[in-house]
Amino acid sequence: MQGFCLDSQELNLFLVLNCLNLTSSISLMVWFDLLLSLYSHDHSTDTQKLKMASDFHPCFAEENQKKYAEFDERFKSSPMLKELLERSKLNKEKNRKEIQDKYCIRGAEWGVGDCSVEAMSPADRDNFIATLKQKLGDGAK
Repeated sequence: MQGFCLDSQELNLFLVLNCLNLTSSISLMVWFDLLLSLYSHDHSTDTQKLKMASDFHPCFAEENQKKYAEFDERFKSSPMLKELLERSKLNKEKNRKEIQDKYCIRGAEWGVGDCSVEAMSPADRDNFIATLKQKLGDGAK
């Protein structure tokens, strides 16, 4: 069996390539370990690693905090958010009244609860229920 001999240039190239392969493998293993630890269930180490990363570049951390605070303030004072919150309040009140009226109609029909019509005459009872249904709309069931 015949071995092969490398001259000094080929040997140097061979060693450099092997060292590059080794360092790239190690760096990949470190990155995979970091990624796996970020997705693991041990959240205390995640925050510690992230804190260490932000401490490594404190100027970036301060800059990012300022940006996020500015974005939050801009979002909280935006007219679109104010309009959506106002609509939400109005819808909440409207829905609360609709549900209350729906259950009042049901109580009147069944003769129970605050809207019970047991003491009314049948004509008054029907008139009262019709008024409640008209107030709520045709969708009252």
